[in-house]
Amino acid sequence: MNSRVILYLLVAIQIVFLVSCASPGVKKRNRPVGEASTLSALLEQGKLSLKSQAYLKKQGLHTGFRKNPEKLVAALSRQLAKEASANGRMALIEVCSITADRVERRDPRKAVAYHLTAAEAAFKVGFGKPSDSDKFVKAYNDCTEEVVRILFDPEGPWDEDTVFSGPIKSYHIRLRKRGAGSIDPSFYDDIYPANHLEFEDISFERHITDGVGATLVGHRIGTTDRREKNPFLEAVGMSLPVNATLDFSNGGTSVELAFHDLMITDSIRLEGRKFPLSADRTAPFAVLYNYAPKHNVGWDGMLHPDAYAAKMGLFQLEPFRPDRIPVVFVHGLMSSPKTWFATLNHLSSDPVLRERYQFLVFSYPTGYPISYNVAILRKKLTEFRQKYDPGNNNSAMRKMVVVGHSMGGLLASGQIRDSGDTFTSKFFTKPIDQIEGFSVYQKEALKDLFIYKSNPDLKRAVFVAAPHRGSDIATDSIGKLGMALIKFPINAIKATSIPSVEGLTDLARDLIEHRPDGIKGLEPMAPVLMSVLEQKVRQGVAIHSIIGRHNPENSLENSSDTVVPYWSSHLDDAVSEKVVHAKHTTITGNQNSNEEIRRILYLHAGLPYLGSSRSRGRDRLTERQRGASN
Repeated sequence: MNSRVILYLLVAIQIVFLVSCASPGVKKRNRPVGEASTLSALLEQGKLSLKSQAYLKKQGLHTGFRKNPEKLVAALSRQLAKEASANGRMALIEVCSITADRVERRDPRKAVAYHLTAAEAAFKVGFGKPSDSDKFVKAYNDCTEEVVRILFDPEGPWDEDTVFSGPIKSYHIRLRKRGAGSIDPSFYDDIYPANHLEFEDISFERHITDGVGATLVGHRIGTTDRREKNPFLEAVGMSLPVNATLDFSNGGTSVELAFHDLMITDSIRLEGRKFPLSADRTAPFAVLYNYAPKHNVGWDGMLHPDAYAAKMGLFQLEPFRPDRIPVVFVHGLMSSPKTWFATLNHLSSDPVLRERYQFLVFSYPTGYPISYNVAILRKKLTEFRQKYDPGNNNSAMRKMVVVGHSMGGLLASGQIRDSGDTFTSKFFTKPIDQIEGFSVYQKEALKDLFIYKSNPDLKRAVFVAAPHRGSDIATDSIGKLGMALIKFPINAIKATSIPSVEGLTDLARDLIEHRPDGIKGLEPMAPVLMSVLEQKVRQGVAIHSIIGRHNPENSLENSSDTVVPYWSSHLDDAVSEKVVHAKHTTITGNQNSNEEIRRILYLHAGLPYLGSSRSRGRDRLTERQRGASN
């Protein structure tokens, strides 16, 4: 093996290392994992707790548990009617739950009836006096989760009462269809109990809220039919935090089953009191990851952009909310929307932001020329506005925010500037329409790339480790190998692939000759990058910089995030600049970087920001214009 091959192999290993950040995965288990409640532990063991065994023995009811559980449940119910007892009630709950677990395989409906009996027993005291309610609320949550797990079917039937014959009485379940945050369960193709999900390789904090109800994750697949109706639904679909409750308030046999959209509501009233709904806001991102391709799509998007092109687009992470400001996250070179998991997890855990914002991601093949991807993002943002606000009368749509990491920051920058003649004066010696040799299609394609107006809907941009002036990595051994490996598609540059055409400057011909792919466009002081910086940011748009500094011992001016130097990321006209101790490939998972995005979103919403106790002394924030206009 010659030295050149060895060198290329070593560089290839460096590239793989650069792009292969661990992503969270999840496995679905039959039992709760992690810190399970007492009731969950009993189901795992299949036997009663010592307290319940002692209570049954004292009441002379300790025999026949497994042979005739219906008789035991009826006897326990009569005993509790005579003399209320917390231990007796918990014994009833345990007997019903363990019996349901035993009979589920052969008779799921009977299992549901036992879980309903247990849930009602817990409900009667769990939502009464708060002094003795915690253990019964947890038991109620577990039983509700089991009912949903067994019953869930995206096909229903949800439009009619369903009757389940229990050991004490029959229950009629009806679905609640109205009310703040109520959601039709048939919206989802699957619902996962969050307590049954085992996370793997997760590197960010799991946000869980203790409260009332079953903690669930609902997933809706992006089928072909659905995507034809909504082009902003990604193929992997949507995963959202969901809660389910069973309301026995009406007494008798009527039970109301409600599914709550936790992106809209986080509380419920039961028995005249307000309770927080239990939630796991991190699990949806892990579930979404499981539906995503297992190979490195960021790597594919760089090396084979033409093959990846059909998958590019602007995608919603939740159903459209007309009263919430869209925030669009754009990933960087050799990456994918998964790079934003930690950021989205951090922001979604804030109820203030959930009430005011909705999050989207832009996915694109980074091997394409930067100008091409800028134009596609511009087009997708326009299509998004035309779909959801064709009349231009939604004020929330006029306040959009774009957040870009690395190359994604360059795509974001191209949305808030007017091109003027910064490109045409450098690349053409005459107006594009007057150039002979280009077809009408090619001329229009060139105009899309080089002549544009800023997006009037965007009011704020956040650049995270953005190489506005390029990076040395594009010209070192890693970058050269990357350019050599890229299978560059002809159709991406066919509008500029005719070197014999009159009207092109020497600079334009040089760009064509050396293929203006994604890595080439990141060379230090690249003409396209410098042309963009000549363009003025539209008046009324606030920009913010978040910059990585790997070695805090270096002076700020000489610092770098190991990929992008400070001199490339810094912008004089930024409203604020936050420097965090982070590498380029880890900055989107950096707590302080994500907290800075949270601060900016508070500012954008006109709300006071109270700060975070997690801020570190090494981080630096310079506000050039405190209280910048929205």
